[in-house]
Amino acid sequence: MTRSKHISMLCCIVLLSLVLSGCVVGTAVGTTFSVVAEVIAFPFKLVGAVVGAIVP
Repeated sequence: MTRSKHISMLCCIVLLSLVLSGCVVGTAVGTTFSVVAEVIAFPFKLVGAVVGAIVP
């Protein structure tokens, strides 16, 4: 292959790697946010269940 084909292939590989790593980071951030939201909401759900069990 010529030098220009090597350079263009290298650029494609680098761009693909950047895009895929961005997807992985986005997924990790989204998962972390969901877990934090559930941890924050848990005490309120627990209190609601207790009140629901006490008050018919």
